[in-house]
Amino acid sequence: MASGLQRALGVGPEGFIDPVQTREWVQRDLPEADRAEGSARLFRLRLTLFRDYVDRGHPLIFGHFPLDEHLFSEGSPEYRWLTVLRDPAQRVLSQFTYGLLTREPSVATSVKAVKERWRSYLGSDLFQFYANLYAYYLGGHAVGFDPSRVDEMRSCAKVNLRKFDVYGRLENLPDVARDFSSLTGFDVEFRRLNSSQANSDTQEQMRVIEQFEKSVDREELRERTQGDVEIYNLARG
Repeated sequence: MASGLQRALGVGPEGFIDPVQTREWVQRDLPEADRAEGSARLFRLRLTLFRDYVDRGHPLIFGHFPLDEHLFSEGSPEYRWLTVLRDPAQRVLSQFTYGLLTREPSVATSVKAVKERWRSYLGSDLFQFYANLYAYYLGGHAVGFDPSRVDEMRSCAKVNLRKFDVYGRLENLPDVARDFSSLTGFDVEFRRLNSSQANSDTQEQMRVIEQFEKSVDREELRERTQGDVEIYNLARG
């Protein structure tokens, strides 16, 4: 998405809010037992960076940051808001496997080990966060990213999504590109990119992940991400 927008607008990556870097910054200041992911502290750091980029007038601001209720409601004519949603069940599963491959690659050498880690993950607070990711990112600012108020965040998210200048689904990027071009006059092309280099270890890990994914109960996963599915379905319409 970012590469396509950069090409269309003729700009560089200066307005990028890096999800890995910001998470590491926050984690340094937290007790070892605490997790930066899903924390209000991380959201607020990313909001601060976003506001700084707005103040500096960066032509394209992208990456991981929650919707800023103040800037969004004020409606700056200089910026347009664009978001692309992915099927929530598939997104949660992808996030889990990506986390294993990038942070614990040794686990991804055994289907049994991956299944055990998945069962543990399903009962974690981290899963609850990722199962409600759209509620947090699109509606969390208004209610302080409080996990006890997910229903309120979801309600805000639904209202906010309808106000976006362009929104759509990862599964139908040509429609998003068309809407963006109609709004801005800039033609954009979203290409499928894969920058990873496959070696023998990577190929074995991917084989393990593919076997694991075949065992996942997709219906149960869809039920447990139902709140985000409600938001995602707005983009389908």
